[in-house]
Amino acid sequence: MSDLLVRPYIGFGVGRFTQANLGANSAGEASITASSSFGVAPEVGLALGSFRLSAIYNVVTGDNLVEISVGDFEEISRNYLVLQMSWKLFKIGL
Repeated sequence: MSDLLVRPYIGFGVGRFTQANLGANSAGEASITASSSFGVAPEVGLALGSFRLSAIYNVVTGDNLVEISVGDFEEISRNYLVLQMSWKLFKIGL
């Protein structure tokens, strides 16, 4: 373990994501379904002593979450960004 106060890091995750799919049309009908998809999540971060900042971008395969066919067609992507901020209160062990 390094004694540096500032340590950049990178990470990479893979997993299965379960998300709800919403839909609506001009007849006022709505639909809600759930589906599972494979995804990846690259991460970059910076550890500053006991404080940590990171960003994780989740890339999820599959159809978009919301499709609205009233007026202009609109789609919302399944992909999303997570910004994390955390700190250590105490250390146990090594």
